[in-house]
Amino acid sequence: MTRRDAPAVDRDQAVRWISRWDAQQEWFMPDREERFAVLIDAVEAGAGRDDPLVLDLGCGPGSLAVRLLDRMPAARERRRLSEDHHGSESVLLSQHVAALRAAGFAEIGTLWQYGENRILCGIMPG
Repeated sequence: MTRRDAPAVDRDQAVRWISRWDAQQEWFMPDREERFAVLIDAVEAGAGRDDPLVLDLGCGPGSLAVRLLDRMPAARERRRLSEDHHGSESVLLSQHVAALRAAGFAEIGTLWQYGENRILCGIMPG
């Protein structure tokens, strides 16, 4: 079965799956919700506007994006699911920087970091 042949998933089923994912992830990272809040605080402070374009690279099911859009409804958000999260942090970082550059961003830097988790901030020219 290909992705095109896969049966459609209704919104309620998707919400149940994401809720189960979030509960499972909370077990691995007990302060996950606080991390999400801090990440979004950093995006708000760093963006300096209520409608930033946010690229979520390696987004999983979009748990962070949902929370970000709840807090910043005018934000424009794009996700890119990375199927390979294995490898060194520096390789992944360079891939993410390259993706931001390919999207037209310039002056890319780390806005927030905790361990290997980070928010990259890029400025769109013009």
